[in-house]
Amino acid sequence: MKTYKICLVCSAGGHLNQIKELILPLSKVSDVYLVTLNREDSRTLLKSSIRHYFIRDIRDQGSLISNFTDSLKVFRKEMPDVVITTGAGSALSTCLLARLSFKKVFYIESFARVEEPSAFGKFIYRFADKVLYQWPKLKNFYPKGIYAGSIFNITLNSEEKKAEQVFVTVGSTEFQFDRLLKNIDDLIDKGIIAQKVIAQIGNCEYIPRNFDYFKWCSYSEMQKLMQQSKFTITHSGTGSIVNAIQMGAKVIAVPRLAKFGEHLDNHQIEIANEFATLGLLKMISNEDELKTAILEIENFKPTGKLSNQEFFKELSGVLKMEIAKEPKVLVVN
Repeated sequence: MKTYKICLVCSAGGHLNQIKELILPLSKVSDVYLVTLNREDSRTLLKSSIRHYFIRDIRDQGSLISNFTDSLKVFRKEMPDVVITTGAGSALSTCLLARLSFKKVFYIESFARVEEPSAFGKFIYRFADKVLYQWPKLKNFYPKGIYAGSIFNITLNSEEKKAEQVFVTVGSTEFQFDRLLKNIDDLIDKGIIAQKVIAQIGNCEYIPRNFDYFKWCSYSEMQKLMQQSKFTITHSGTGSIVNAIQMGAKVIAVPRLAKFGEHLDNHQIEIANEFATLGLLKMISNEDELKTAILEIENFKPTGKLSNQEFFKELSGVLKMEIAKEPKVLVVN
């Protein structure tokens, strides 16, 4: 018997990639629906997989009102018992509505936040019923929170890729990452990259000279490119990294940096470093390191493990119900 109606609410990109890990396990024991942004990755990822609603993002005062209106309409229609969110700003209206309606609000701090909490996390910690965080260094920021470990479970197909191509992705964030695309062009000019390159360039302004590109594609198309390519070069967004590893790609992660207008802060350095420490990818921090990583990637063999068993144990305790989740642990030899 399904005892709760649960609202999952989040922004797009990495926030959605984390929340999607909850959809199947929670749907087995509860009535679950999702509220998120109407973006390309959201539309393709959610296609027929869960009852969902799209709300408008918050950009300014006008869009704040639109977001609240959208959120209120959905909330009044569904009237959930519990709201679970991974952030960020676009989810705030739903969380506040739940609190004002005396419903439970549970926040899962982003997997990308390793050393410091997000701005959304700092705010919602004041009124959320419980905060679950995924990296132990956040304990000092969330003294009443729960360290739950990783929400992600990664399985890896380590078969050698046959296609002589490289896939590059900058993710779905609204910020440009022109620096990476320019570096790829330069390395092709110098003969460092000899394979065919295909890139997803999102909101970048730079137009590549030496390789094929497109702005957006479906979730399944993205996975196929990652699966086929010799290796993947990606910004250090959680969703992009996890998807690439799950598709068996050898990954080179290039963190976005705030000083170049590539993100609001430098948290991508933290998450890329953790994945590199686990042995799951190669992380670079400058143009020279990218050249070296490309020359070495052919012989790179990922090692390490990542399991979400502890996370679902803690989430079960918070929700006070058993969540059916069979963890698959990544072990790469």
